[in-house]
Amino acid sequence: MHSLCHTSTVRHGDVKTFDVPRFCGDSMQLVVCLFVVLSCLHHVSRASHPTLRVRVSPPFQPLEFKEGIKQDLTVRVELQNSTLNATHVLQDDFTLYLFVKPEVEWRLKVISQNPLYFNKTDIVKRTNKTFTIIGEVLGYSNLTFYSVDSLAGLQGNNGSVIRDGFRIVVLRYLVLMDKVFLGIIIGLVSINHVNMGCTLDLRVILAVLRKPIGPVVGFLCQFLIMPLLSFGTSLLLIEEPLYRLGLFALGCSPGGTSSNFWTLLLDGDVNLSVVMTMLSTIAALGMLPLWMYSLGPHLYNTQGITIPYDKMILSLIALSLPLGIGILIKAKKPSWASVIVKMIKPITLLIILVIMTVGIYNSLYVFYLLSWGIVGAGLITAWGGFFFGAFFAWLFKLERKQIIAVSIETAFQNAGVAFLMLRLSLTEPDGDLASVSCIAQLSVVGPPLWVALLLLHTRKRISRLCYPDDPLPVTPVPLGTVNLAADVLENDLVKGRVDVDNNLDKVTHLENRGDGGSDVPMNKDGEMGPEEATRGDVSIAGSEVTSGDNKPALV
Repeated sequence: MHSLCHTSTVRHGDVKTFDVPRFCGDSMQLVVCLFVVLSCLHHVSRASHPTLRVRVSPPFQPLEFKEGIKQDLTVRVELQNSTLNATHVLQDDFTLYLFVKPEVEWRLKVISQNPLYFNKTDIVKRTNKTFTIIGEVLGYSNLTFYSVDSLAGLQGNNGSVIRDGFRIVVLRYLVLMDKVFLGIIIGLVSINHVNMGCTLDLRVILAVLRKPIGPVVGFLCQFLIMPLLSFGTSLLLIEEPLYRLGLFALGCSPGGTSSNFWTLLLDGDVNLSVVMTMLSTIAALGMLPLWMYSLGPHLYNTQGITIPYDKMILSLIALSLPLGIGILIKAKKPSWASVIVKMIKPITLLIILVIMTVGIYNSLYVFYLLSWGIVGAGLITAWGGFFFGAFFAWLFKLERKQIIAVSIETAFQNAGVAFLMLRLSLTEPDGDLASVSCIAQLSVVGPPLWVALLLLHTRKRISRLCYPDDPLPVTPVPLGTVNLAADVLENDLVKGRVDVDNNLDKVTHLENRGDGGSDVPMNKDGEMGPEEATRGDVSIAGSEVTSGDNKPALV
């Protein structure tokens, strides 16, 4: 058997047949020649039909712009796919208008001449020309370059696309005024915490810690209800993973100091509010990473998440230190504390207004990034916090003031912890973008409280008009909640009236002593008998605390 490569000659009579392998070789040569010819034709075609391209400087992507800062973008137009010089390819009257269009026009703005004019000389000499662009709102955007033969061709962007997909990223730019505002807010909040310390009562705080029903309810609402609520609403209503992560991070954060201010303004239990804020900050050292590493990966890649433990510890110190100063002032200088307590509500209201104004000013960019889904998710999470906090506090039979404190504490998170965690864990501008949903929730948590504050003051105003002879609200204390401790009666009751400004909390959480040491005569069932027990100018009759002139004692 012969190989196909073996050359052989076959004779049939006097006729010589052709050589098969030689025929194959000739065919291959023909194919190669044809390929060379087609390649030459292709190059000739490309040389005779050159295309234009745009070179951009700086060339690296994404190109970073600072928010509100002008930046130049240098461009030049060159021939592409041409082995000939532009002098021989382009006609003498060649003109081209280069037009640049941002993908998101409200994020980037071209403030220089647009389009730029190029003629044959500009292209031959590779002349550089400049677009001046300013970043308006943080985020990402692409630039697209169009070429047209005349200005009329720019109408409707009918030009030919020379280059698209040039990536631009706009970053936040913090000016000096932002840092000044931040310092002012920190100073005002610290001063107001000193003021709040003058209203606290260590005995009441210790009583809350000994019987921590309120703090336990607040803990369950803060670290069980809020994380699950923010997780569910973000999945249902928000499409962007970064925004989902931001809302969830805020939902997992501890209680914020604003809850203490609002609890004070709405006549809630300030002692309980402060205790819950401090305990939730301590608990967040473990609960925040637990939620972020368990449910966080379902929203975004949280492997690189950095938990700001130092920020939470600093928040705890920043809260406890001014409060301690206020408590010390109350103990050493009660006259000073009395003056501070009378001024604390107007000061607190002013501080909240300043924080709102500065916050809106620094977060104007957020309004460009909001969507109905983000606003809806923030609203459901915030108002759900009010509802579930009040519901569970009522379910555990807490008092009205405690219900107010738990409800407000549940809805308010420490936004500073969430912001810092996002910015430490994500690159720019992703950290700022993730904070958008946090700001959205913070912007909708306040309106219900303003309405409640307006209704409360309206009610007090009407009460003063209807009862002009009794300017202070009179509340009879049920028999079962009174503990006639001798020190409280001697210090707090003067001629049958209670010093509301200084010592209100000392008699609001008192209980009956059913033991033999009670100052109130008790029957065998531990209830007050029909006899009246008197001490000084105060007597207890029936089911109310009354003064010697048979008027209810103020509590």
